[in-house]
Amino acid sequence: MPEDAPATQTGASPPLKPSGHQDGVVELPVVASHEEGQLKDVADVIAWLGTLEFDPDDLLLYKKAFKRNAVDGATLDELSEADLKKMEIVNPQHIKKIMSKRPGGIKTVKFKELFLFADSIDYLLLTTGAVFSIGHGVSMPLMTLFLGELMEGLFEADRSKAADSTRATALIFLYLGVGIFVCSYPELAFFKWSAVRQSVKIRQEYLRAILRQDMSWFDQCKSNQLATRLSGDVPAWVEGIDKIGTLFHFATMFVAGFTFAFVKGWQLTIILLAAMPPVVIAGGAMAYILTGLTKKGQLAYAGAGGVAEETLSNMRTVSSLSAEGVQSAKYDDKLERGMQSGKQKALATGAGIGCMIFCMFSMYSLGLWYGSKLITDQVVNTSTGRPWEGAEVLTCFFSILMGAMTIGQMAPGMEALSKGRGAAYRIIETINRVPEVDYQSTEGETLKEVRGDIRFENVGFFYPTRPDAIILPSLSLTISPGQTAALVGSSGCGKSTTMQ
Repeated sequence: MPEDAPATQTGASPPLKPSGHQDGVVELPVVASHEEGQLKDVADVIAWLGTLEFDPDDLLLYKKAFKRNAVDGATLDELSEADLKKMEIVNPQHIKKIMSKRPGGIKTVKFKELFLFADSIDYLLLTTGAVFSIGHGVSMPLMTLFLGELMEGLFEADRSKAADSTRATALIFLYLGVGIFVCSYPELAFFKWSAVRQSVKIRQEYLRAILRQDMSWFDQCKSNQLATRLSGDVPAWVEGIDKIGTLFHFATMFVAGFTFAFVKGWQLTIILLAAMPPVVIAGGAMAYILTGLTKKGQLAYAGAGGVAEETLSNMRTVSSLSAEGVQSAKYDDKLERGMQSGKQKALATGAGIGCMIFCMFSMYSLGLWYGSKLITDQVVNTSTGRPWEGAEVLTCFFSILMGAMTIGQMAPGMEALSKGRGAAYRIIETINRVPEVDYQSTEGETLKEVRGDIRFENVGFFYPTRPDAIILPSLSLTISPGQTAALVGSSGCGKSTTMQ
């Protein structure tokens, strides 16, 4: 500002900042991985991308995407994973790097803040759903215990005793099935019900918070970001709440499965656990290879889409230069690369799944062989105090199998919960923001009489997104009641700003 600038500048604070403890405002706890940076305009963000050590081809595509979408410092802080995917940044590892390395890091709320808008009915639904989720999770490994009793009954020498034992076990399975049905329905329904109830409150509060903001905040926010919050972040938050029930289910199933296995026979359980790392390594290697091949295919098809978009948007120029064949060849080349990547992905998928299945069946073979050895050698099961029997081997085997299966099944729920915490941060930040000009505030002096004098005394103003462009360097103006005034000046001199 020049020295003759007004003493009082009218500006706006940056948007979406936690407001601390105030009436009706919840302080927002944050988990961030980096300190705040100083990225401002698009050029700063483009330069920052170059520090992330992407491949040259990827870096070029990402720079174009960020420039095309006018991603400045404020926008970068607001981007979600869904926003990056819409910008054709589809590699999961690159998305994770951008989200974690950006100034401010990955901002999330604490787990309890997911239920910020939950009331007593929601907590009752969530608690009841969690209880039924735990019951459902325990019931599946519990089935393996009765499976062992069924095997004992089937191998009973006395036919009448075998029939009685089998009937009793069959009834237990029937009751267990009814119990699973009774538990599974409330597990899913109650969490979904509570999530939908909270989503309505979240949307209402978010819209109310947007309407509360002043014009300077909207000047810094892009309109598509506001729509993305309602169409992307709110469903992500709600899905995070909804998936908690399945996480309770699979976590309980994991603990119960391994607990039953160790209780029925720790010797065989340890052997089975020792054989699990090859299965995990095979699965991890397949996922790593498929991620790289998927990236190549997506980049190839994204490049083909870029060629098609560029050609169609400049069709007159292409036709005038008779370049249809050249552009078609470029498009075919990109598609050919995508097809080759797809073939490699298919081969890698087949080989990876085959390797995983081989490792799994090898683990089954090892477990059954060692179990038969325990039986034939009359090894005493320290859990029961008697020699190992076939029913105990099957119980340990299937308990470990059920417990291990839940590890992979928990991954989608954990991902949804993580995305929900990130989405909740961005929404709560907006809800907590108190604008400088707050029409809902009851503070300040209320004028008993308004005469209608309008007076500007050395007023200076600049928009928050353009601090270097001073709109009103020093405006002094007086309009008396009933007086008609006209503001005349060149474009950009501040006529509309003065009226606002």
